[in-house]
Amino acid sequence: MDSETIRAFLANRAFVYQLFHRIFAEEPDGQLLEVLADRRTGEQLGHAVGAEAGSAFLDPLSGIAPDAFPEHAGRLSSDYVRLFIGPGRLPAPPWESVYRSGQDVIFQQSTLDVRNAYRSEGYLPVEYPRVADDHLAIELSFMAALSRASEAAFSSGDSEAAAASLGPQARFLAEHMLVWVPLFTQRLAHAEKTGGFYLRAASALCDFCRQDLQALDVAQGHIAGLKA
Repeated sequence: MDSETIRAFLANRAFVYQLFHRIFAEEPDGQLLEVLADRRTGEQLGHAVGAEAGSAFLDPLSGIAPDAFPEHAGRLSSDYVRLFIGPGRLPAPPWESVYRSGQDVIFQQSTLDVRNAYRSEGYLPVEYPRVADDHLAIELSFMAALSRASEAAFSSGDSEAAAASLGPQARFLAEHMLVWVPLFTQRLAHAEKTGGFYLRAASALCDFCRQDLQALDVAQGHIAGLKA
């Protein structure tokens, strides 16, 4: 990797983490669908997860006319509420502790472990302590924030800080997101037997996290080489 390739990689992964954060943080709207339908989003997601996986997620949206985005977002909002808010038992709870404990409960030891990971990098959720820190959207926001910091350090010429910043991100992927997001995706598969939007999004997220963990190791080595 040369400097421009590394810079593009760091910028792209920050965008992708922020995109997935928006998808899982709240109900969709027409603006989100407009972003997802944008050709540039498809290109950036394709760089991150591969063209085939990116297309599997986004292609079903390509047949929606732009003036129909708000109406389609309304239908997806119903899915979001049913899957992640309730009322009633959630078919795919979006908290890490559920999958760590094997029970549909939150605020477990794993929640504290996630909080400590945030604190070690100088972050806490905006609504701390009123929210469970291990919600998928919060974990994605954390990764997006760290990704932006890596990009900023590298762009400012601080290769040493940029290389060092990738280690905590790799650990968080290996010790948290890649432990439970595949299990979350399996729960979604049972709830979304027709291959709905959120199942496709979670599947693409799994692909991204796996590939990002591998890419971080490669990028860290290349950045360290530039530093030397």
